[in-house]
Amino acid sequence: MLDTFFYGVLVFFVMLGIVAFVYLIMMRLLRTGAAGRFVVMIPPNASEEEIVSLVCAALLRVGIMARMDSGEVVAVDCGLPEASRARCAALCEELGHTHLCGADELMKHLTGNRKE
Repeated sequence: MLDTFFYGVLVFFVMLGIVAFVYLIMMRLLRTGAAGRFVVMIPPNASEEEIVSLVCAALLRVGIMARMDSGEVVAVDCGLPEASRARCAALCEELGHTHLCGADELMKHLTGNRKE
């Protein structure tokens, strides 16, 4: 009776180790490394709550898939009204590691040819 209990505990920890090992391998394969740029397209009819959730979700992806000190989020404005664009720019500035650009400026941000 006691043997089955110990075998059950042993099997549990072996399975836990296998799951942790598979998770570690998957995270190493999915990790973007130093060039971790995530692009978020913000539609013109997005509310302020949707903008905040899109940008924060992308920042979480940067934290998981890339290193936070080297990753960044590029939020692309696809025709937001001026008031929403100003709030989005303030949000990006407040959160850090986030840049707001227009659709025409996207290639400059992705290639690194931008002037701050």
